[in-house]
Amino acid sequence: MSLKDLIWLSNASGMQPDWIQAGGGNTSWKKGDSLFIKASGTTLSEMDKENGIVEVKLSKVCELLEDPNAPKEKSECDAWATRELQQAVKGNARGQRPSMETFLHAMLGKIVFHGHPWAVNAVMQNPTHFKAFQSTFPENKNISYETPGIHLGRELKKIMEQDPIKEKETQIITLENHGLIVSGPNADTVFKTTCSVVFWCHDYIGSPSQGLILHELSIQINKISKESLWIVPVEHYGLQRLSAPLIKQLMKGPIIPDQQVYCGYHLVEIIETEQYEAIESYCQKYAEGPKVILMEGQLFIRAKNMKKAKEAEAVLWGCVQSLRYIETPVFLSESETQYLGNWEAEAYRRSL
Repeated sequence: MSLKDLIWLSNASGMQPDWIQAGGGNTSWKKGDSLFIKASGTTLSEMDKENGIVEVKLSKVCELLEDPNAPKEKSECDAWATRELQQAVKGNARGQRPSMETFLHAMLGKIVFHGHPWAVNAVMQNPTHFKAFQSTFPENKNISYETPGIHLGRELKKIMEQDPIKEKETQIITLENHGLIVSGPNADTVFKTTCSVVFWCHDYIGSPSQGLILHELSIQINKISKESLWIVPVEHYGLQRLSAPLIKQLMKGPIIPDQQVYCGYHLVEIIETEQYEAIESYCQKYAEGPKVILMEGQLFIRAKNMKKAKEAEAVLWGCVQSLRYIETPVFLSESETQYLGNWEAEAYRRSL
């Protein structure tokens, strides 16, 4: 396992809007006395080798959890923990701070995901629901609410001392009024375990999640297009349940340059997830995969992170709004869209 696995887990998890909102959630990976953790305030979907990761000295973090010199007053302790944690940073952090949940991660296994899946939080708020959850996941450890940061880290430390994590063991931990932690021996196990927990909660409360289906679809399309993009559902209210005429117009092509740059050459519909003929045809013609997909009447965006997905969604909404009021749309010519698709200036803008 390597830093590449941490980045993969972070990106895959960060593209699950049911799991992660805004800059929340964090991931980590341990190697020797180094703990590689998500930088505070950054987003999981945008993590890469250059940004969003801070390396800290694991033994130093563990020592801070037991430091007798830590201030007793809560706010003073938080300020002290922030300063001391920064002293544990190894190498060049590029001005980034380690996540305030570094103390949690120090107590757990090889690779860790911590997020705030709304369905898990909903289940935990209902005693009957949570009893069913515990029956389904008897290995789960539940921690009563504690302020995030060193305070929550100390609470987890007490539990881990009573029941230490075994090597190669997968651990599920729910945090009251907070979220979920999954710790395991490798990124794939942690991701799949998180899927199992989150999707069980969705099913139990009657709100099915598309997360795993979209994750697997992303992998299949990436194999065809030779890209590394993730699929997320379009959430803008103005792009829900589009009329058949609007769908047909989006399939014809862009009406402005930004539509081509951010949303691709045209909309592609997938009739069934197992049938990829339309994807293969698009890739053969344009040497890239589609950016906007229609499946079972719902629109989806393919993007490298949530920021790019939201940019594409905003552009798509603007174009749809224009199309609603255009009687006879004039589309960009195929030669122009091909030029825009290969223009270095637009490729640079897309890469930012």
